Amino acid sequence: MAVLSLLASVVALGFSLFLMWRMRAGMVDYQEYLETTAILGFPIWIAFIPILFSLALLAVAALITLTDAARNVVAER
Repeated sequence: MAVLSLLASVVALGFSLFLMWRMRAGMVDYQEYLETTAILGFPIWIAFIPILFSLALLAVAALITLTDAARNVVAER
């Protein structure tokens, strides 16, 4: 069970880092092309900032879970 928990933590960390990478690329594209909302003219890239922040928090949580799972695997051996 500890090994599966470790594997799930690795997958969660990898997925969060992948999402951060792609969302950052999307934000940069919106900044380069100056995309805005249709009615208000508000820049769309600003909405990516809290998304990237939450994905960074997810990566930190996955890293903490990964270290805890790794300790459990070592303790069981």
